[in-house]
Amino acid sequence: MLAGGRLESPPGGWIEQFGQEVVTAGCLLRHGLSLRLRPGELLYHVYLFGTRSLPLVMIASIFAGAVSAWQASYQFQGHIPAYYLGTAVFKAVIIEVAPVMTAMIIAGRVGAAISAEIATMKFTEQLDALTIMRIPVVAAVGLPRVLALWLSMPFLLVFADLSGLLGGYLTSVSFLGSSPASFWQEIPAHFHLHDIGAGFIKAQVFAILIGIVATSAGFSADRSSAGVGKATVRSFVTAVLYILVANFITAVLLF
Repeated sequence: MLAGGRLESPPGGWIEQFGQEVVTAGCLLRHGLSLRLRPGELLYHVYLFGTRSLPLVMIASIFAGAVSAWQASYQFQGHIPAYYLGTAVFKAVIIEVAPVMTAMIIAGRVGAAISAEIATMKFTEQLDALTIMRIPVVAAVGLPRVLALWLSMPFLLVFADLSGLLGGYLTSVSFLGSSPASFWQEIPAHFHLHDIGAGFIKAQVFAILIGIVATSAGFSADRSSAGVGKATVRSFVTAVLYILVANFITAVLLF
């Protein structure tokens, strides 16, 4: 529910939770169009969400690419020439593995942190002080974080793509008997900008969903230390569910 420019905890249940997230998105959109953002605050959150998440994203993507190469090689045995392995890894990483892997890492590392921060601000009555000052709290607190997530995801996805391809390449050459030339041989023939664009569209959609879910979970948390913990769990679990659903929908629409 929306009361005085701030969000109150829903009675409970998935329907109420979804309604809470819709209200959060509406508040961000309605007040965000007229809210003046401070560039310094936005850049700080971009650094916090993007740059500091980069090592984890890269390590996870390397191993995800390695697993993609290994599984593709297993599936190809006796059916598809081995020189298509690089193409399979490229397509899998660019379209599916890198966007989804990056989004799930950000949901756990950044989304949960946003929820915990906002829930703590609510618990310590900082949000009440902003409300008394007639500041649109949801937009003022949530919008810089959502925008920072949206701006950080393309940066993270570029490195996730490169790291995933590196992991697949090293696994193919070191363990699966591929030569460096054969791994890259067929990629140019099957390279489509649409594939890369689809990956970036997915990542942007995921970023917005993570930001809205995290903001909603923080504002609707109970005013207690236990409420802060529940908000972080709710944020991560809901964001992962929405990422998987959105991944299916975007795949149907884009391919």
